[in-house]
Amino acid sequence: TKQCHNCGYKNDELTLETRTWQCPQCKSIHDRDVNAAINISQEGFKIYNREINRGDPGASLCYYESSDLSKQETQNNKHNSKKEIPIIEL
Repeated sequence: TKQCHNCGYKNDELTLETRTWQCPQCKSIHDRDVNAAINISQEGFKIYNREINRGDPGASLCYYESSDLSKQETQNNKHNSKKEIPIIEL
């Protein structure tokens, strides 16, 4: 994303080729993909909190048990435990 996750500044001059950039407002240095992941996470929690504050009974934070482990991972993992991935449900 073009938005600084630290201060919210939107850098419209960024191109897809730009992998790292420095926010001209707060001077934070960002990796493009990490910054985007943080922005997506922050937006998800904003939406979740907004739904909870509205009293929406359907809003809940749950965990999805991933069953997409490769055969190699399953064979190497003696306990065959599943990974938990947090998911926001609205």
